[in-house]
Amino acid sequence: MIAGLFLRNFKSFKNQHYIPIMQDSSSSYFIGENGVGKSTVLSALNTVLNHNDINRLDINNEIRSQGLETREPFIVPVFLIEKSKVRRGTAMARILKVISNITWNLESHEFTSTFQRNIVDRFIEHKDNLAQIYDEKTFFLIPIGFIKKKANETPVPSMSIFESIPDYEEQLVEALEPFTTISWLKKGSLDEIKSKVLEFIKEFYSFIYLPAEITVDSYSKIEGELSQSLLGDDIQNKIQKIIKKKDIDEINKHLNEYIADVSSLLDNSYHFKKPSQRQTLFTQRHMILKIIETYFTDKILHRRVDGRDTPINNLSSGEKRKALLDLAFAFLKSNPKKSVSQTIFAIDEPELSLHATACFKQFEKLKKISDLGVQTLITTHWYGFLPVAGVGSATYISPNQTHIKLLNLRSFKEEISNFVGESKGIYLDTLEVKSTHDLVQSIIASITATNNYNWLLCEGKTDKNYLEVHLECENVENLIILPVGGSFALKDIYTYLTLALKDRRSTIKGKVYCLLDTDQAYNEFHSTDSITNLKIRRLLFNKKSGCIDLLKTTDNRVSPATEIEDALDGLFFYDTLYRLYEDGYKQFAFMQDIETLTCEVSAGILDITKKQQEIIQNYLDQPGMKVDFCNRYCSLVMDSEDVSTPGWILEIADFFSDENSKL
Repeated sequence: MIAGLFLRNFKSFKNQHYIPIMQDSSSSYFIGENGVGKSTVLSALNTVLNHNDINRLDINNEIRSQGLETREPFIVPVFLIEKSKVRRGTAMARILKVISNITWNLESHEFTSTFQRNIVDRFIEHKDNLAQIYDEKTFFLIPIGFIKKKANETPVPSMSIFESIPDYEEQLVEALEPFTTISWLKKGSLDEIKSKVLEFIKEFYSFIYLPAEITVDSYSKIEGELSQSLLGDDIQNKIQKIIKKKDIDEINKHLNEYIADVSSLLDNSYHFKKPSQRQTLFTQRHMILKIIETYFTDKILHRRVDGRDTPINNLSSGEKRKALLDLAFAFLKSNPKKSVSQTIFAIDEPELSLHATACFKQFEKLKKISDLGVQTLITTHWYGFLPVAGVGSATYISPNQTHIKLLNLRSFKEEISNFVGESKGIYLDTLEVKSTHDLVQSIIASITATNNYNWLLCEGKTDKNYLEVHLECENVENLIILPVGGSFALKDIYTYLTLALKDRRSTIKGKVYCLLDTDQAYNEFHSTDSITNLKIRRLLFNKKSGCIDLLKTTDNRVSPATEIEDALDGLFFYDTLYRLYEDGYKQFAFMQDIETLTCEVSAGILDITKKQQEIIQNYLDQPGMKVDFCNRYCSLVMDSEDVSTPGWILEIADFFSDENSKL
């Protein structure tokens, strides 16, 4: 994975910057206004990982005119590599270990004063946050890229600001003493080591980049490259068994002899030379990749609809992007060897040229790619997915790059609030308001005109998981269950939808159901049922009936406080608590003697004391335990042959059916 990026004087980025890319997930979004450099980040990474011989760099125009001295452009990503993926006992493993150990343990004061202190501090802060999630015993942390020192010279491998720290060269020389028989290590120079590390990184990763603008010609090229990259190791290994290394050695021998003969005929006044420091021979890998490339040259992807084939390059720009994502997901899903940690999928503006209806589905597709273990890097102007993503991070880049902020999407609302405070409210409209607006726009487009999607909006991610596992058997068509990040966000969305749809009732084909908990400090929220296909209700446990009631928000009954955990199927709730006890949670030992009562839902199924209720609640209140309990509960439901859906969930399912428009 790519954790961050050091960038100086490349395209729209002037001067030095550190751009944090990821935090605790493989999904990373880049957000901000036009022209701030979101696409530049992806382009820079593509330049490092996919361009073999770079004779020129897209240098910042102002810097180009001023000259490169003391302003040398560089692109240096910081890679987070699973140690288990690197062959142990090799010289490269030893090199990575030394570089990583130093990098993980760096402090700000160790860097020289020639570097901007805020850049160093930003990296150290990000590195320390990563260390809380990724153990340095399990992951290498490697800064490597290249720098262009002079305008007429090819960029050379570089570690950027880290080269000011002498420990790297001193410890590498010492650590590599047992490997001095390796030819390229005989020089013992840091430059040669950096070159080898960069070469290893480029071989290790497959970086797939889909730019914003895709012409007919470039589409064919991208489609071929995408197919080749995603085919991965499996097909390459099969070809490798046919093409033997000894045959490649023989080819290289004949080619070298031929080149020497040509140079001799020219009286050695001219000779062939590869424009880089290292003269690479033709390898077995080169041959395999050329075979795959040639095979895909005349293979054109077609979309089949109703038995008719249409070449993808004849479709609209938006449809092409959808096709590329479909292709990527299909290959990655069927090729786990390459997808796990070594493929990075980058795309500019996946919503480009798409109707608002399709935006949400496009981002859902990207989330599925990320869920396969593939790092996804996404630039976007459509913020509708941010408040509901639940995982991943978003890097906000402000105009002139004055603010570059990494936001954790697990707590999007809190992160936005903190950032608004830091920036004194400058970016409130850009982030918070726009994200809600874009999401609402997508919902409206998906339920009007000829579209008939059904949306079940809930407060949190565990709410979604519980609803999903029970509604899976109820066959609700075109259903999207979406957690929006709390009751306030849910009420805001309902309000926006009501205002937008009040004069468009005749165009509404789909339905929206908003589901709230009844909190201990519940505040009345005014709502009406004036739009038949739009409802908002809240959960409340009815002690008398032993069931969950779905109340209007204006109903004055607010006791007892009722959350989703109180509204689960009673017997599955009991089984989940008992399994927790069996798995070592001794505080639930009382479950051995508990009798179940005649009640449908979890709030009334157990005959327990007030103290035992507190034990259950204390467990659920611990960080991460609601998610843990949810996962266990859902696993039991999915593994069970009995279909047991609480009555209140069946009521919601009925709302989405054609014959039941009202509750």
